[in-house]
Amino acid sequence: MASVAKKNWQELSSETIQWLNKRGISEETAKKANIKSGKHYISSIGSETECVVFPYILEGKQYAAKIRSLSDKGFSCDGAPASFFNVDTVELNDDLIICEGEMDALSFMEAGYTSVVSVPNGAVMKVVDGRLDPQEDTKFRFLWEAKKKIDRADRIIIATDNDGAGQAMAEEIARRIGKDRCWKVEFPEGCKDANDVLVKKGKRWLSDTVKNCKAWPVAGLYDAEHFYEQLDEIYEK
Repeated sequence: MASVAKKNWQELSSETIQWLNKRGISEETAKKANIKSGKHYISSIGSETECVVFPYILEGKQYAAKIRSLSDKGFSCDGAPASFFNVDTVELNDDLIICEGEMDALSFMEAGYTSVVSVPNGAVMKVVDGRLDPQEDTKFRFLWEAKKKIDRADRIIIATDNDGAGQAMAEEIARRIGKDRCWKVEFPEGCKDANDVLVKKGKRWLSDTVKNCKAWPVAGLYDAEHFYEQLDEIYEK
C-alpha cells in the first residue's frame, strides 16, 4: 500500500479537540490513535472546511485516511482505507475488540481498552451464505490480512452497531474468524453503538458492556444456564 501525502494535516486543533470532547473522547485518547486536524475539501459541502482526520496506518506507514467535517457529517477519503483502523496498536495475547467505526474504536479506548479496531468500509447489508475463499473475499480482506494478530488474541469481542446492518456485519466477521472464538457485546436500549453508550451513559457503562459480553452462540453447544431448570427438576423429583 502506497503512503499518502499528509497535505496540510496538523496536530489536533482546539476546534477538533472540542468536537471530540463533545463525543466523549479526550485529547489523550485521540493522540494515542494518531488523530489529526486539517482543512479539506468536502464534496457534499462544496468547499474546504475544518476536519478531523482518522489516519489508516499499517506496519508503521500511513497509507490512507478518512476525513470528517466538524461542521456537519460530510465525509471524504484520502487514499483507500483497506485495513482495520488502529490495527498497529493491537497487543498480542490480549482481547481484541472489533467495532464498526473509528469513533466507536476511540470510545472503547477512552473506556480503557487497548486492542481496539474498526472495520474500514462500514457494515454489510445482509448475511451471505456460501463458501469462503480468502482470495476472493475482497470485502473482508482486512480480516484475512490481520489473521496473525487475530489468531494471537485471547478473545475476539465483536461490538458492531445495534442495527440490522451492524448485526449482519457481526455475523459475517464471526463466520470468518470462527464463532467458537467470538464474543458479542450487547448495547443498552436506546444506544446504537459504542460512542452512543459513552456519551449517554459514560465510561463505566461502556466498560461493563465488554465485561458482560456473551459467548457467540454455536449450534449444539450450551452453557450451564441452559440446564438450570432441568437440574432443578431432577433435584426436586
